[in-house]
Amino acid sequence: TKLTASQVIDQYVVYAIKQSLYTNERNIKAISVEYNFPSQSFFGRYFKRITGMSPNEYIKNHNIKSINFAK
Repeated sequence: TKLTASQVIDQYVVYAIKQSLYTNERNIKAISVEYNFPSQSFFGRYFKRITGMSPNEYIKNHNIKSINFAK
């Protein structure tokens, strides 16, 4: 796969986090606690490093409530 074990784990964790952000069932702080990040700030930096966008940006662009299905 040409990915390190750390990269595979990061991709898996971010995939799970994206699902949580997509459904918007919990706020960002609750998600950061759920995934055992030491702080919400660290969580935001981690997510941005992997995805290129902050958790808030992801929610604005990919959240089920923000997507217009009636086009």
